[in-house]
Amino acid sequence: MATYFVLHIQNIDIKLVLYKDWFTKVVAIGGCEMSYFTISNWEAEEWNAEMEAIARDQFAPLVMSCGASCVDFIKTGELTFSVVTRYTDEATATAAAQKIAEIRGKAATDLPVKMVSDVKGAAFVSA
Repeated sequence: MATYFVLHIQNIDIKLVLYKDWFTKVVAIGGCEMSYFTISNWEAEEWNAEMEAIARDQFAPLVMSCGASCVDFIKTGELTFSVVTRYTDEATATAAAQKIAEIRGKAATDLPVKMVSDVKGAAFVSA
């Protein structure tokens, strides 16, 4: 049985489908006209304030330096989190893709985390 979960972050509604305790797909994104989003889902071996500080002080600025409009790190479970990155358009996200892949690799190397999935796409509803 699937459950729908809606995150509301900075005037952005992200509707996710929760199936067997994991997000399987993004159903709808709204709140930012014609923006392009990437959402990466992660698992951590542990969770502590130091890891949150590293995400805030090191990884968020790295993502922003790639051309993102904003980035949110969202704790979705005891040892899971999602990174929602908004770009002005698909071209900006595409141009950032190589650097973002390097940042994700650095996170997986430097921290006890691993990326388990990612999705990307353009907003088709904005309210």
